[in-house]
Amino acid sequence: MALRLGHRHSLFHAVAAGLFCVLCAAANTAGGQEFRSAETLAKSLRGDLNTAAQQYKSGQKAAAAKATREIIEKLVTFRTQNPDVWLEDSNPTLVLLRRLHARLQVEGEILPPLRLVPRVASTTPTERSLTNESALTKSETSSTGVSFVRTVAPILDRHCGGCHVRSGKGGFRMRNFAELMRGPSEGVVVFAGDPIGSRLIETIETGDMPRGGGRVPADELQTLKDWVSQGAKFDGDDPATALPILAAAKPPAATPRPPLDPKSTPKPAPKPTTASSGSLVSFSSQVAPILAENCNGCHLETGNVRGGLNMNTFAALVRGGDSGEAFTAGNGDASLLVRKLRGMEGARMPGGGRPAIPEDQIQLISNWIDQGAKFDGDDTAGNLTTIAKMAWVNQASPAEVSARRKAMSESHLMLTLGAGTRFESLQTEHFLLLGATSPATLQAVAEVAESFVPQAKKLVPGESGEGYFNGRATIFVWEKRYDYSEFAKMVEQRSVPRTWTQHWRNTGLESYLSLVVSPRDDASVIGNRLRSPLYSLAVSTRGEVPRWLAEGVGTAASFRSLKDKTRRREIETGTRAAWAAMPSAKAFFDGKMSPEESDFVGAAIASALVAPKSRRQFDKMFRDIRAGNAFEDAFINAYSLSPEDFVTRLRGQ
Repeated sequence: MALRLGHRHSLFHAVAAGLFCVLCAAANTAGGQEFRSAETLAKSLRGDLNTAAQQYKSGQKAAAAKATREIIEKLVTFRTQNPDVWLEDSNPTLVLLRRLHARLQVEGEILPPLRLVPRVASTTPTERSLTNESALTKSETSSTGVSFVRTVAPILDRHCGGCHVRSGKGGFRMRNFAELMRGPSEGVVVFAGDPIGSRLIETIETGDMPRGGGRVPADELQTLKDWVSQGAKFDGDDPATALPILAAAKPPAATPRPPLDPKSTPKPAPKPTTASSGSLVSFSSQVAPILAENCNGCHLETGNVRGGLNMNTFAALVRGGDSGEAFTAGNGDASLLVRKLRGMEGARMPGGGRPAIPEDQIQLISNWIDQGAKFDGDDTAGNLTTIAKMAWVNQASPAEVSARRKAMSESHLMLTLGAGTRFESLQTEHFLLLGATSPATLQAVAEVAESFVPQAKKLVPGESGEGYFNGRATIFVWEKRYDYSEFAKMVEQRSVPRTWTQHWRNTGLESYLSLVVSPRDDASVIGNRLRSPLYSLAVSTRGEVPRWLAEGVGTAASFRSLKDKTRRREIETGTRAAWAAMPSAKAFFDGKMSPEESDFVGAAIASALVAPKSRRQFDKMFRDIRAGNAFEDAFINAYSLSPEDFVTRLRGQ
């Protein structure tokens, strides 16, 4: 923000005085009664702003925000009661108010929208009225549309990248187009067709953003306004592609893309046969991808669910929202979900300027409801986006998964390191290695990783080649511990413990290892870091297995070969402490222990499962899991005990 801390008090007084003059002058045009109302309002605002100034100056931002909310409410009420009175959006007083509004929100305070939209009876393009309604302007389109990929992405990455692309200052991330349009938890920042009402434009225009004294040039700001006016459209292949990649002078190498990406491709559902009412529709592989693509940011993957309708899980979707049940099994066309998607019930969904879902996909959802709205996944409490991803992975070939993982992994790397950063890549039989390091370092990591695969296959058998990890697994290699930590923050949206130098992750579509390796590390050091997460990743890709099992088996299977004495003592001490602290087996399986304690307990359980006397049961369990059986069923079938009973008995020994 251009204003310095010492000017805050005077700023509030300036806003108070300005609002008093402007409102009184505006009300004079409407008659004596309006003048008296405006005068009363201005006096009230003046007192509110004086109080807010003192609170803000003393660091009481929450109290100052409360006063600002009351000011906005009074302004909205005034506008409602005086429809013929309007304020120029270019008026300095309103500009100052917008700056206050933007500053408080950026600092974490949640405020109602402050939008300037055209007055209905306006005859002049510059006339605007103040309201908190969600009306949108008609697109002021130009003869040629502004490209998000070629023009907007470079502007945003250049001016906003340090704070909101490669980090999440103020609680707002825009690592890609999808996140930009989703906005922070307090609300959307881009309203298609409404540059005046879009907070992204507002904060740039008022000078509040970017921070650090920089300014977005006038011509680039106008480009952003034009893009929003023309509908804020995305003209790329994948809305989840990182902005640094889009903004890079040389686009990433083209890779074949599968026709279905449940998270980010525009039309994820199969087309030809699925719209037929006679064919059985799958929720996991056909309906979930449509919902995951089109409803994210409003009803799933968000902390601010709209209309009370939470779609994060199938169980939540069944519960419905504020307007009632989302669907009625057996009656697709009459279901609220279908009617909203077709625009037959209130505003058409999805909103926020997104394109309407094609009719054949809506009909697909309707057919699924007609057929009983059955759930064909493993867990109704499972994340819907993950269900969609897993369904796609199960349908795709290993080569297709490898191609998609490569594109996503390069995007993750660029997001962490920034556009234009040079990185090396190496592809082996089972892995894709990426890192801003030397080819020799990647080669050293690759050789160690491939040397562990035969042992992993003995532990949990699987296909040969890239099919073993359901497509090549990615290994991210970081020379700097800082970059390793930033990767976790940017991509996984979490902070890893300071002692970590390696970890694994598998979400079905994404399957990778991330580790710190310096050019000075020899094969022994690399092996100590790589072996355990590689085994865990192998276990996790055998089927739907709990994380504690994959992590535990990886730790247990690699413990004997671990040459790092400090790490060995850490595992031994941590396991004994966590095992002793576990209240009961039920507490462990109900998630009542910390993640660190759960990992150590999982290692203790896994040690018993992979012990020689239990190895036959362990192998049988994983054969059943690979055949598609649920983990608990496979466990009971192999050990003749439930997992909870097994651990209870293990504790009693």
